[in-house]
Amino acid sequence: MLEILKRIDHYKNLKGWTEYKLAAQSGITQSTINSWYRNNTCPSVPSIEKICNGLGITMGQFFSYPNTIGTDLTPLQTELMDISITLSEPQLKTLISFIKTINQENNENL
Repeated sequence: MLEILKRIDHYKNLKGWTEYKLAAQSGITQSTINSWYRNNTCPSVPSIEKICNGLGITMGQFFSYPNTIGTDLTPLQTELMDISITLSEPQLKTLISFIKTINQENNENL
């Protein structure tokens, strides 16, 4: 139960969001979010889904971070994932394009 709240905090903090901003983005009232922490209760699955949608992440990303479901991300890969979560959609598209360009150039030089 507390692990879910820690994960919410992790992603909220990555974005630099307040509890108020998370509530606004997820469509869940701030008082509801606050009550989870105050009462140490676990949000429902639909509420977690709304939180994930607000954060712009999938449920899979939410539950697999950090390396809890057998994923073997290196520290650098984990850092890249953390950074990518904080980017807007246009910024993320630019980053993906840049990575693809680097990868293509790398493959051409082999």
